[in-house]
Amino acid sequence: MNLDLEWVFERAYRRSSNILAYSGVLVARIIRMIAELPRVVFFQNKYSTNRIMGEDSKIACLVCTRNKARELDLVKLTLDGFRVYELNVTRKLKITDLTRIVRILLISFRSDLFSLVRVSEVYDYFILDKTELGLDGFYLYMAIDGVTPLNRAITSSFNMLEKPTACLVATSMGRHPGNGFTYNFSANDSVYDTSKGGFIRVASFQSEDGIEESSGKSIGLIGAPSPYRIFGVEYKTLLVILKLKKHGYTPVIRLHPQAMFFSAFLLNKLFGVPVNRDVDVLNYVNSISILLSTYTSSLMDLVISRGKCVVLDLDSDKKNLASAKQGMVAVISFSLIDSLVGTIKNLSSTEIFEKNKLPDVGNSKLESIYSIVLNKHA
Repeated sequence: MNLDLEWVFERAYRRSSNILAYSGVLVARIIRMIAELPRVVFFQNKYSTNRIMGEDSKIACLVCTRNKARELDLVKLTLDGFRVYELNVTRKLKITDLTRIVRILLISFRSDLFSLVRVSEVYDYFILDKTELGLDGFYLYMAIDGVTPLNRAITSSFNMLEKPTACLVATSMGRHPGNGFTYNFSANDSVYDTSKGGFIRVASFQSEDGIEESSGKSIGLIGAPSPYRIFGVEYKTLLVILKLKKHGYTPVIRLHPQAMFFSAFLLNKLFGVPVNRDVDVLNYVNSISILLSTYTSSLMDLVISRGKCVVLDLDSDKKNLASAKQGMVAVISFSLIDSLVGTIKNLSSTEIFEKNKLPDVGNSKLESIYSIVLNKHA
């Protein structure tokens, strides 16, 4: 295969100075390889495309989201102007030849025993006759997150065709721009946070059909996820939740998708608070009157654009001070719970911003992905 395997499987490597930890990873991967081997021997990957949005007159863009709700939502919010197609991966029962099995095993061994199933997807894609998929008819490939091997393999094939490629991330927090993409876009960074590290923040488009406004007692709360936070938010926010309930408010928490199941179960059973599961974030924004957050994000921007207030935690993110100086949000330590509740009471009925208009903070007017790509490659 004419493919940079080191780049494609970059995130597959699990090098560690801790011999014990590294050995544990390899043992787990060997067990997984044994379990996955029959799926590689008796099944082969097939690829097809189907349109998910856009009219015939628009230029074509290809994505591979595996129909994950969060990634599809990101596509629909940012790729307005394109005719977008999903690359589907299915498995067909077919006993494979020995050459294919050996090559997949070799690639897996070279990539720290990475998943045979995922390696087979990359291998089958690259031996595929690309005219069957009609790749020449696509103008752009958009890799959501841009770290999975298949996403990078597709990116490589578009690069070989000298077509523009892009990596789209929900947030650039803790991320580095990919060096194999024409563009690196970020959809969910706050307009107040200027430290994007090489990412281009882009506009998103929200639908307002069927939206109902908040009654005023629902307080939104989001926190930064971490493997050490079993509730999906910082532990100090749990005290905030209890205090808000005591004062008659209804905290409505929105969790990171990775924390949606176990953390949501704990929050609901132990604290009796609802967890928002709407794919369309605008439904969440309109269901709350105020947003409490421990970090800056595009959700904060959207709340403000709806004429509502945001309260940021001073202790969690020192960059929130810059937001306070802009006068667009309230900043207070969430550790000062009584002061926080007092601030919420003062802001509950306040609409200090014009709805549907993002705050003008410096050069915060954002371009769409469509206009950025077309202007450069027209």
